[in-house]
Amino acid sequence: METSAWLRERLAAHERAFCGPAAVDALGFAQDDFKLRRNLTLNLGLRYDFSTPALRAKPDGQFRSTANGGAGGLVLGADGSLEQRGLVQVNKRNFAPRVGVAYSFNPKTVLRAGYGVYYMLFERFGSEDQLALNAPFLVNNNQAVASNATAPLFFLKNGFPANSLDPNQPNLLSIVRVRAVDPKTPTPYVQQWSLGVQRELPWNLVGELNYVGTHSSHLNVLADFNQPFFNPNGSVQTTLPFPTFGYIEYQRPVGFGNTMGWRGASRGHFETA
Repeated sequence: METSAWLRERLAAHERAFCGPAAVDALGFAQDDFKLRRNLTLNLGLRYDFSTPALRAKPDGQFRSTANGGAGGLVLGADGSLEQRGLVQVNKRNFAPRVGVAYSFNPKTVLRAGYGVYYMLFERFGSEDQLALNAPFLVNNNQAVASNATAPLFFLKNGFPANSLDPNQPNLLSIVRVRAVDPKTPTPYVQQWSLGVQRELPWNLVGELNYVGTHSSHLNVLADFNQPFFNPNGSVQTTLPFPTFGYIEYQRPVGFGNTMGWRGASRGHFETA
């Protein structure tokens, strides 16, 4: 039976891996309440987050557009500091403050406000921050399949094509996926804030109305770093920016996000005799 179209697409990309990176995290947090007045309470907190790059026992490779005289290339890390091994900056200033305040206008009405910063230490978004997922440690071979193909590239009963997963094959970097990350990437983080009022209502009910918002910064975005440029007339150039490479999946911290809205709720406490 002929291989289905679904399977043909998945057989177009196959990989062989010899990698196992790991990261080390160090976290700390302190928080306390301060009653400034009978009807005013202040909450203060500070969290610190630190994470090393995802590393293996031996240095891994990272794509650099400036290597080989601007032709691009995989640059290997070196024994030494975390930056030298991981080829990315290590962010050591991930301090995340938290502040909250509660003010009681009267025994039945309370105003609450809060603000906090939250860091995202590690993502598996595309795995670009795991440099071990590059050749020769991982051979992620992407073979072209025509959209109108009626036959598979190969049959599983015959095994993979010869040398398709060989890390020593000629022109390896032109046929495999290369993963890379901006070496100056800061740690993504989210700022969150809220302002709300809570009021005791008749019939053992409590109602509240809150304004909440978030702002996300330095979110990671993936793009093909080796896309052809456009000509002045709008046509696409046939030459790749880095001709000795194929698809370069590049991660950059250029994303952001905003959410704002209102949230209301009511709760009740009922007792039965």
